[in-house]
Amino acid sequence: MEINFRNYKNSDRQELVEHTYKKMYIEQTLEKKLNTKIYPISDKKYKIIDILPLFDKITDDSDPDCSEGQIVHLLQTYISMKQKFNKDMNIKDLFTVNEYNNLPLKIQKIFNEKKTIQNLYPHIQNWNFIYLIAFLHDIGKIMLDKNFHNLPQHFSVGDIFPLGIKFSKSNIFYDKKWHELNPEYEIYNNKYENNCGFDKLDFTISHDYYLYKVLENTLIPKEGLYIIRFHSFYAFHSPRNGIRGYTQYASDNDWINLPLLKIFQKSDLYSKTRDIPKFEDYQNEIYDLINTYCGDKLNW
Repeated sequence: MEINFRNYKNSDRQELVEHTYKKMYIEQTLEKKLNTKIYPISDKKYKIIDILPLFDKITDDSDPDCSEGQIVHLLQTYISMKQKFNKDMNIKDLFTVNEYNNLPLKIQKIFNEKKTIQNLYPHIQNWNFIYLIAFLHDIGKIMLDKNFHNLPQHFSVGDIFPLGIKFSKSNIFYDKKWHELNPEYEIYNNKYENNCGFDKLDFTISHDYYLYKVLENTLIPKEGLYIIRFHSFYAFHSPRNGIRGYTQYASDNDWINLPLLKIFQKSDLYSKTRDIPKFEDYQNEIYDLINTYCGDKLNW
């Protein structure tokens, strides 16, 4: 059942997961973010298919559900998206009643008028990119590899959150108060205006933004890139406490793209099963999508 996922208690990985988040909350600072070159790390270019073998050796210490190689998770997310996504799905069905009623009234009005995903994004004629996003979404964790950034886990994985502003109660493990040990705790720069948009905020160093930069100039539409960039922003799209965080900074564009994050989250999180798919069974169709949207070699 869905409640068994992202269960940070009673997991045999609980200690490792908590250690990762504790270090993240203490050590991720705006100063470090602004003084760290995230992308690109070299003038080398790689095909995505050449990245996959290295990527598969990585494990994510922030994930309480999975200690398998990462390609298993990507495949499960890909398969789940193919099974669940329907461009004619009702937008309202992506939210609980309480969630929907707490959306800004003007956004509710838009969703009520458009009704379906296709009507909300009428300019998108081919939705195949969303299956590719499902497969690619975590490849930015290659940052952990010694041949790339060689970054520690707490600067690569886990939920993301904006720096330089008040830490939201909607972040996971807020009650542990680890964020109060951060050297920038309660030091706010107030450089962000309300409704400025999440793309204007300085988020934690993470695999989300890194992969977004890698794929930014591909043929993946902006909606797909948005999913890549913010899919780990759980405090906003799927908060643990049910209270959507950082909403004061959300632009209309962020609210309009929220259904995409909800669609993705339902396949990303709830795709994990005991059945381990074989990459060979899906390799050709995945490679076709990669070639269609991403071309040849990319800067990493």
